[in-house]
Amino acid sequence: MIKQFARSRLAVRIFFITTLLITVTALTIHSLFSLFLPGFYYQYKEKQITESVQILVNKLDDTTFEHALQSIDTFALETGLQIALTDEQNQLIYVPNTMQYQSVGEGVQKFSISAQSFTATNDYLVVKYEFKPTNINTMIHLIVRSPLQPIDEASQAINNFLPYLLFIIVVVALIAALVLTRIIAKPLLRLNQASAQMAQLDFSADLPIEANDEIGDIARSLATLAHNLEQTMTQLQVANQKLQNDIEKERMLEQQRREFIATVSHELKTPLTAILGRLEGMIYNIGAFSDRDKYLQQTYDVAKQMEQLVYEIVSVSKLESEAFQPQQTDIYLSKVIHSCVAENSYLAHEKSQKIVLSIDEHIYCCSDEQLIRKVVINLLRNAIYYSPIEAEIYVTLHDEHLLIVNTGVCMTPEQITYVLQPFHRLEQSRNRQTGGSGLGLYIVTQIAKRCQLLFNIQSDCDKQSVQAEVIFPNVYKKM
Repeated sequence: MIKQFARSRLAVRIFFITTLLITVTALTIHSLFSLFLPGFYYQYKEKQITESVQILVNKLDDTTFEHALQSIDTFALETGLQIALTDEQNQLIYVPNTMQYQSVGEGVQKFSISAQSFTATNDYLVVKYEFKPTNINTMIHLIVRSPLQPIDEASQAINNFLPYLLFIIVVVALIAALVLTRIIAKPLLRLNQASAQMAQLDFSADLPIEANDEIGDIARSLATLAHNLEQTMTQLQVANQKLQNDIEKERMLEQQRREFIATVSHELKTPLTAILGRLEGMIYNIGAFSDRDKYLQQTYDVAKQMEQLVYEIVSVSKLESEAFQPQQTDIYLSKVIHSCVAENSYLAHEKSQKIVLSIDEHIYCCSDEQLIRKVVINLLRNAIYYSPIEAEIYVTLHDEHLLIVNTGVCMTPEQITYVLQPFHRLEQSRNRQTGGSGLGLYIVTQIAKRCQLLFNIQSDCDKQSVQAEVIFPNVYKKM
């Protein structure tokens, strides 16, 4: 606590302010006592004596001088006041509890001393009254006095107590400062530390929210602020991460578009050059190109390949468009697969390959039939193109699962990822007689995204096989 007190500027200020206030208050009270206590005491004593003596005088007016003396003696004993009786010439004639008096009036012998010293008011509070006993024809003066020395001694004692008072002030101020530091400064210091942490975007600070006062209200407000800021920061971070991902995705898409355009340009330029060269040779009857019938057929075949490539490029562009929506209809899936196999069986026959079918009948799904046909045809042709001569190709449909497995080949995971990109083929010669344009599997992946199909390729190098799997949504059987 002492170390914390020493480090805290707020606690130091509380200490000095508390000490100053207590010191000023104590000294003010001390000064007021010194200045006004004698006057208040004099007024109080005068009132007290006046009231008591008035009661005594009321008794003395209706009694004899002798009985009056007895009453005065009793009053002097009970109150401790100094009392004297004087005559009209201010001569002292009686002091209580003594026998120093003689009859007054008729044949009275008076005291020879003056009462001036008794009535002096320098060090005494003096009260004077008159009364007339019933058996005397003269007025008697009653003088009552009380010493003022006790109040002077009290004032002196207060002044002598001042050094001790200052010591008490320091001790009380230290204790008060420590208590106030714990009650006020400590929660404020915790709030200050918490706000400093919040300024560094650390919202895990411990706040003193247990108090039900203004400090507690501030702590609860800071806790709410921290919670809201933390949520806002989290949302901003998520939004920023999403924005970064979108920017990165857009950058990748832009890069893919550039690569796609460059590849398309190359893919179209090669056959176009071949067509132009052959046509020019046939026009000018240059060498072997004079056999127009032969090279017209070859030129036609190249043009058909270009047409197929353009068609596939258009398909890719269409599938990548955000505005494209598949046409959802009920498809007899079993029949579609049989049809696709029949259309491409001649390709397998040219390579002496065998297509083994295991297709459940009466399988239907809800999707775009043209796109589904393209998926099956592309996968089937890929299996035929890249399988060796006399290989077996298995086509299986069971419930929602379609498997197309070609044998005699093997692919690594890196090669599988590679062939799913546009214009990528494992066969680097780009010969149209040994494969397609490299867009077939890429088109399958785009159709899978649009039609919500699950598509993946796996390879088992031990069994020398590659398996393409498609899982169709909304599959059902209808008899």
